Amino acid sequence: MLKRKVLRIYIGNLIWFLPILILIIGVNPSVLGSFWWKVLGLLLFAGIVVVCICSWLQVHREQRELDKKQLDYDSVVYRQF
Repeated sequence: MLKRKVLRIYIGNLIWFLPILILIIGVNPSVLGSFWWKVLGLLLFAGIVVVCICSWLQVHREQRELDKKQLDYDSVVYRQF
């Protein structure tokens, strides 16, 4: 379980570092006018989409956890009365 969380953190950091790496590579004029610049742009777009989807899923996961905690809390409060 811990390995999976560490791997997820490393992948998340890599995805956030990827746009910076692509922009640094794009500074080179020989890359800027080549086919590889289009490939890197596509990779950058895919990275942005992946980050947005992962963030959206994480928000929904956290919202479900909060809803579950609230439901547990409400059931305890109702049992007291």
